[in-house]
Amino acid sequence: DALLRSLSHGGAAVRCAALDLLSELERLGVAAADGAAAAAAEKGSTARMLELCLALEASPQAPTSRQLVLDAEALTRLATSGGAMPPHATRALAYYSLGVLRIRFARAWAHAPPLLQAIARSQPTTLWPLVVDAVASARRSLGIGGGGEQGGGGAVGGGADAPEYAAAEEGSVPEGVAALWAEVQSAWAEVTSPPAVETEVSHLATQLLKTLAASGPLHGLA
Repeated sequence: DALLRSLSHGGAAVRCAALDLLSELERLGVAAADGAAAAAAEKGSTARMLELCLALEASPQAPTSRQLVLDAEALTRLATSGGAMPPHATRALAYYSLGVLRIRFARAWAHAPPLLQAIARSQPTTLWPLVVDAVASARRSLGIGGGGEQGGGGAVGGGADAPEYAAAEEGSVPEGVAALWAEVQSAWAEVTSPPAVETEVSHLATQLLKTLAASGPLHGLA
């Protein structure tokens, strides 16, 4: 599941690496639970699905190309005929349908709702928990409804190591050392704190809620 979750990660490099790894596993026959018993048609459709996902990831590099539309429509057709793919492939596509909304290319986002609706129609029990979890995670990241997870970076400088350096704040060490420690703390907080995700996460939540509100299989599940 850790690999599948990477398909809806906010970073393009992570999504592409996960797709590449799944493609290689599929080529080696490792991904399918039934191994050699997997039908050739199923394996072909899985490879095609992963190829189309990678093509969508590459779409920002050709912003004026019509290929994005063709690839997204082909992917939606595959999702509609979910039975043509083995269970592990339909589950991977369900995760990636959320990943489409994380691509930093506005033209790609319009193709996510039809894909989500197609998967909701063919694999409702697979997709619905992922949608619920994505919306709940977005709420937590944005600090909606409590939970206090957004301020995780505040722990930097606290904890078991804090007493060792408390003297620096009390003036019992040379001023230069105290200044250096303050600089180190600031730099450490900067590199360990999560990036500002409000715009990206709020976009994901907004698009998912719009898709839920529209008439279709997802609305019925909601």
